[in-house]
Amino acid sequence: MGRRVLIFCWHNVAPTPFFASGGAAATDGFRRQMRLLKQTAVPIGLPDAVERLAEGRPLPPRAVVVTFDDGYRDNLAVAAPILRQEGIPATFFLVPQFLSSPEAPWWDRLAWAVRGRRRGGATTWADVPVDAAEAGPDATVGRLAAHLKTLDEADRQQSVKELVELFDPAGGEPSDLMMDWDEARQLAGMGFTIGSHSSRHAILSNEAPDAQLDDLSQARILLEQGIGPGVDLLAYPNGTEADFSHATIRAARRAGYRAAVTTIDGWNDARTPPYALRRFVMLPQWGPAGFAVIGRHLARQARSTAGLGRH
Repeated sequence: MGRRVLIFCWHNVAPTPFFASGGAAATDGFRRQMRLLKQTAVPIGLPDAVERLAEGRPLPPRAVVVTFDDGYRDNLAVAAPILRQEGIPATFFLVPQFLSSPEAPWWDRLAWAVRGRRRGGATTWADVPVDAAEAGPDATVGRLAAHLKTLDEADRQQSVKELVELFDPAGGEPSDLMMDWDEARQLAGMGFTIGSHSSRHAILSNEAPDAQLDDLSQARILLEQGIGPGVDLLAYPNGTEADFSHATIRAARRAGYRAAVTTIDGWNDARTPPYALRRFVMLPQWGPAGFAVIGRHLARQARSTAGLGRH
């Protein structure tokens, strides 16, 4: 039996303005990724993995966990049938605000505004270069998104509104990218685990401690009322080391979550803090070659260890 578990994170399979790659190649890539996991590893559910780690019980050899963040509609339409066909459990981390509104998440609105811009002239916004003709739309979206992630939720939403007005993009705003409550209930009815991804997808470390507790508590209440009881797993929005804090962990505990996952690379064992579980972020279009992220992580660790040894 094993002592460690790998947790993987996907977001979407079909293309969106922000996650522009997708479609048939991504669907095929995701299917091949799942087949490889089934052939070479032992997929288990996240609740099972969390419980075994907490109790110090052995894990299956080569244990792996599949998770999805955000609640894109294609999670139900595309990913779920593939997962069921392969017999792979998965946890889907959902955002009540997204389930309740057809409006696209801020990052997709940003990407739509940049890629469809009709108004030129501006070269910077908040000291961020926004000349897409010079930098290219992908670089511009990346720079702006990185800046927006440093803001609290209110300022971020206001900034996205300003950027949409600045770029005056062609066509209507993207909408209906995310599942609604009925579709989330369908996902749960298929046997998949539902987790919380906060109530608004605010980057929690940018919010006051009381606001973090209110957000995470409200997310659990709404998800359990709308989908069913037992929502006690959390994925931090964005999920890097900068995106959650000791206050966030305290809020997660007080709100009733028993564990939380990040987007920090690495394995998980009994020593891994339950509110800072590691995940490897994956893209479906990478196909099986995408699991090379594990090798790159190991190489970084080896270089870091070698560097320490020289001092």
